[in-house]
This record gives sequence, structure tokens and C-alpha cells, in this order.
Amino acid sequence: MTPSYNVARALLRDATRASLRCSTSAVRFGYVGGVGRSTIVRQPLPPSSCLNIHFHPFSSAVQVEDVSSKQSPDGSPKLNDAPNETSEDSPLPRQKTSEVKISEVLKRKHTHRWVEPVISKDATVREAITLCIEGKLNGMMVVDRSETIKRQTITELKQKCVGLITSRDLLRMMAGKIKDGKSSEEVLNDKISKQMTPINQVIYGRPDETIGMCRAIMAKLGIKCLPILSEGRVEGILTGRDMSDFYFDATDRGGKKNYLRDVSERVGLTTDTSMAEPPVFVMQHLALKHDPLYLNVGVAEYPHPFKSADGIGSSRRNFGPQDLATDPDLSEDAHFLSEVELFDESGTNLQKLLYMGVADGVGSWREYGVDPREFSHKLMGECENILHEASSQCGIHGGKHCSMISPAELLAQSYERTKEANVIGSSTACVAL
Repeated sequence: MTPSYNVARALLRDATRASLRCSTSAVRFGYVGGVGRSTIVRQPLPPSSCLNIHFHPFSSAVQVEDVSSKQSPDGSPKLNDAPNETSEDSPLPRQKTSEVKISEVLKRKHTHRWVEPVISKDATVREAITLCIEGKLNGMMVVDRSETIKRQTITELKQKCVGLITSRDLLRMMAGKIKDGKSSEEVLNDKISKQMTPINQVIYGRPDETIGMCRAIMAKLGIKCLPILSEGRVEGILTGRDMSDFYFDATDRGGKKNYLRDVSERVGLTTDTSMAEPPVFVMQHLALKHDPLYLNVGVAEYPHPFKSADGIGSSRRNFGPQDLATDPDLSEDAHFLSEVELFDESGTNLQKLLYMGVADGVGSWREYGVDPREFSHKLMGECENILHEASSQCGIHGGKHCSMISPAELLAQSYERTKEANVIGSSTACVAL
């Protein structure tokens, strides 16, 4: 080891001790006692002085600062705070966004801008759209101000929540009713209570949950508004933007400097801008419309051989000596197969279409006293009902109102009907055309 290395190591050791113990000795190094020989010289300080020693990373320099002014009234030096304590001026350690509590997100959101996200159940679609735009709201709790709720701490609450409505619900409702031939005035004057999600079907979060947990829930369910419930009261409505903006303060979101740095170079598209071609896998999917694949379809359904009306046996011994199960009604699974006549996208040519679907029910719902067959059978049954209703309307309204329904749209409509019927359960479903 070189003399300089030994000097630096000894210096670092003694300086650390002086810093931790608030020693009355300052550390100074030099070459004493001969050429090339290094040693440590200690220089005593006045009893009233105490030094702060600052280390600079990637540097051999040690900064010694006199803090004799930082003394207590009796003249003794003040000791530094404990290493694990953070002063008010020092920045807090940065926390992972996914670990932030939702209560902190709502607190910052409401501090920055407070808008009460509620609307009366008697309000019209026109009023709901106006409130969404003016309040910059993605969702609102629908309340009944005529009913009161009695609690132990609060005698009356005059805003009883009866449902939730979002901007996506309003757009979906308007598109559906305009497609059915209703005028714009009829659509705008309709009551939102007919289109809201009932309160017993609203998915909610809790203030002590984290951003990561709520993001996972919203992604799995495909929702963008999550009411936060605390002790039977809705504290606010959480959105994806609330979570993404949590670590951005007002200076980050606005200001001339940020606009010039982040936005000014991105404003405006040139006059020769065009759309890119769809990816290859999308082009192959679109090509099927012009070059369809023809299949021969057959249906066979059998339940688990050890299944009975009371449950399912884990083995032949557990099932019993009776014959193996063959009744399809015992199965949690369901299917449909329907051939209907619908108009093509142009609305002029009537074509025969074969729809098929299968739903795999979740048998573990039995543990909660729920029949797992109801959800899957209802889901597939509504798919078939929607197709027959659309086909029967072809001769009445023409192709405008009974054109071909995509499998995704068919499954979505069937799910909405199943949800409206308040059927509890779940399943993995596939619908094909």
C-alpha cells in the first residue's frame, strides 16, 4: 500500500469518529518527521467549538466547518440529530409509486382541486354531460337526496349513494339510442338512473390500499373509475390519471419553462401526415373477411363423470357405486350454437352467419353458496337471445339496425344483460363467428 492510501484511510477513520462523537479535535494530515513519511497530527480545539465534517464522494478532500455558533444557552455544543431522524427541511426518501396509499393520492387530489363528484339520480343525460365537462370528471356517484341514512355519529346523511355513472357509460348509452333511431333531444332528456351501475354492483377500493393494488383491480375489470369507500362513506373517486399524476406537483405540470421544454416542439402535425398501415397480424385478421375459413361444427357435452347434484367426487370410491354422470345439466359449463341471417356492414346484403360460444364455469363458487351453473348458462343464453332478436328485426328495420355483430360485441352485450339480472358468478368464455 502507498503512503497516500494509508494516510487517507487513517484520515477517514479518525474523521468518522470525530463526526459521530462530536469530538473536540480537528483532523489535519501532513508529512512530518522526515521526507516521505506520513502521519496524523491532532490539533486540539477550544472547548466551545464543535466541528461538522462533510465527506465529498469520489474526492479525497475533507471539509471541516466550524459550528461554534450552534451552541446551547449554557455554552455547550449541540449534538447532531440521530442518523435515523429526518429534519423538516431535508427531502423525504422517495417511495415507490405502487406502494403509495390511496389516502395520500386522494389528499393531494382534493388539495389541488376539489370538485364534489356527485349527481342526483333525477338528473338528465344533458346535465350529466355538462357536469362532467365543467368539473373535469370521469365518473360521478349517483345520489338520492330525498332519502336519509341514520348513523351513530351522524344523525342524517342526505346524499344516499344509489349508483355510479361514468363518461364512458354516457357515450355508450348515447351511441346505442341514436343507433336505435331516437332523436338527440330524447337521448339528452333521458334520466341517468336508467343507465347507471347499481350500487350493489359497484366495485370499490379502500384508503389503506396501495396504488399498485388499485391499478391491478382497474386493469382486470377494465374500469377507469374506482370509488374509495371508508366506513360506509365514499371519500372520493380514484382515476388512472390521479395515480399517474401523484408525483407531479404544479411546477411539473405547468409553467412556461416546462411548456417550452416538453410541449412546444410537439405542437402541430405537417400537412402530409398520414396513418400507418395496420400490423401484419391485424392485416391477416382483416383478410379473413374476404377469404373466410370454413369449418364443420359439431357439439357434444358431458359432465365430469364423478359429478352429482350435491357436488363432485374426488375419486370413484368417493363418488359411490352409482352410474357415472351423463346429465349435461350437472355441468358448470355452457355453450350455444346459432345460425342467423344478418346484413353485412353495408346493410344491403343478407347473409347467413354461424355463431358459436362456450363458457367454462367456476365450480369454486359453491363454497360461497352460489350455483356456478347459473352465470355461465345465463351468459351463453343471452348471446343466443341477442342474435335471434337482431335477426328478427331485419325484416322490420332493414340492415341499419341488424347488421353483423362481432363476437366481442356479442359477448359484451350478453355480459351486460347477465349483470343487469344480478346473476353472481364468473366464467371463462369464448365466442366465435
